[in-house]
Formats: sequence, structure tokens, C-alpha cells
Amino acid sequence: MHLRGVRDRPHRPLEAENALKGTKLSDSDISKATELAVAGVNPPSDSRGSSSYRREVMKRLLRNTLEEMRREG
Repeated sequence: MHLRGVRDRPHRPLEAENALKGTKLSDSDISKATELAVAGVNPPSDSRGSSSYRREVMKRLLRNTLEEMRREG
């Protein structure tokens, strides 16, 4: 898992990755991982979005991706 546009360089949320290892990607697993992924990031604000907006978008995109992975098995 790598996140871009949330720091000055790509961010790899290892705690979130580790939290998902060995899980079946349940809703609670996904929620925990998305919270862990955004915990250590403070994305920059600019003309395209505030820091809090970018953090929320990151959580939603990550959640959507993990739910898609669960559906596709």
C-alpha cells in the first residue's frame, strides 16, 4: 500500500498493512486500517483542497479499494 499526494513523498502506512495481514477484510478490519493509514499523515492544503478534505478523500479511496479487493477475492 502506497499513498501519494498526502506528504512530500509517497507514504507507505506499514501499521495499516500489518493490521490487514491475515484478515478477511471485514468492515471493521477496513475501518481500522483506514484510520491507521491516515493517522500519520498531514497532507498539504492548496488551491485544490484543504488538508482535512485530502485526508477524508484518502480514507474513502482506500476504503473503496479494500472493499473492491474483498469482493474480487
